[in-house]
Amino acid sequence: MEDPTKVKYEVSRWPLFINIFGAVTCMGCSAIFHLFKDHSPGASTYLSRLDYAGISVMIAGSSISPMYYSYYCEATHFWRNLFISAQSIASAMAFGVSLWPKFD
Repeated sequence: MEDPTKVKYEVSRWPLFINIFGAVTCMGCSAIFHLFKDHSPGASTYLSRLDYAGISVMIAGSSISPMYYSYYCEATHFWRNLFISAQSIASAMAFGVSLWPKFD
């Protein structure tokens, strides 16, 4: 078992960076959509798909850090990694489907 005072100073920050990346990506895709949606009907259709894809990235990024920090103890690393992997796969599939023209 690890010393609690050491764990306090050795907490990973990468889940927070993923959260920030997801938020920036979502806001960037939304800004691009709202700026250029009136260019042409084709551009509007594609950019609306890009906007929805950005939302899936935001959902993925904002859910990784709570899962990572909630299951931080060593005994639950398997479940933490399983939940994060499943959520990442589901979000990647949602990202791909949102860019697919069949689902407009």
